[in-house]
Amino acid sequence: MRVSPLLHNHSYDDTDYLRSLVLSEIRNLGIMCTVDLFPVPEQTTTSSVPAGVIPPNGYRLNPAGQYGYSDSTTMTYYPLHPFKTSDINGREINISPFQIPRRQPVLSPVSHTDPPKDVVHRFGNHLITESSKMTPALVGEKFIEPTQVDYKGQKALVFVFGDLAVQREGTFILRYRIFDIFSRIADSEDPPLMSEVFGGPFRVYSTREFPGLEPSTDLTRSLSKYGVRVTLRDAERKSKKRT
Repeated sequence: MRVSPLLHNHSYDDTDYLRSLVLSEIRNLGIMCTVDLFPVPEQTTTSSVPAGVIPPNGYRLNPAGQYGYSDSTTMTYYPLHPFKTSDINGREINISPFQIPRRQPVLSPVSHTDPPKDVVHRFGNHLITESSKMTPALVGEKFIEPTQVDYKGQKALVFVFGDLAVQREGTFILRYRIFDIFSRIADSEDPPLMSEVFGGPFRVYSTREFPGLEPSTDLTRSLSKYGVRVTLRDAERKSKKRT
């Protein structure tokens, strides 16, 4: 990931503003990038309703495939469902969502009267909430230091998550956040957030559906020359179909 960190400044007239930092202003020591995982709806071209959405009671699908709302689009989100069951003695117990095998959480339409309060990003017609975060499903290094490289003729700081993997099937996006662990701001003990960006959607396949891996990109090959730990593939690796 390549980003432009932001610096919070306080001007002479008591107004606050942000400005982008150039590489020469950044001290690498203490700069860290962390990553979070969020589920998003699987893309569909046959209907304007995302895959997996169940129409709520009292609403019907019109011929265009939308819910019976007054607006032309239906916003969706992943609600924070309490997973409960009973033990052998009939007592109610809670089960962590990460102990329940599933391909993708259940989508819900956004209610105009009670929208989610913790929206952090919008992905098309889907609202991503902080409570839908599935970071515990990530394995590998989730905190990375930057590496300085020459990228398209310019020096840049890049954060490479070389061994990150997802232990869930489905479609996801990643949120990247950059902090300076040695910086502090007034009235806070936490390091300030310098930059935040959401990546594009990607799919985690089952073993049977896995289509294979493409050859390594030029960027990956370039990073390997700087000693960054990456996996190189000279040719496409196709999936072995099971009979």
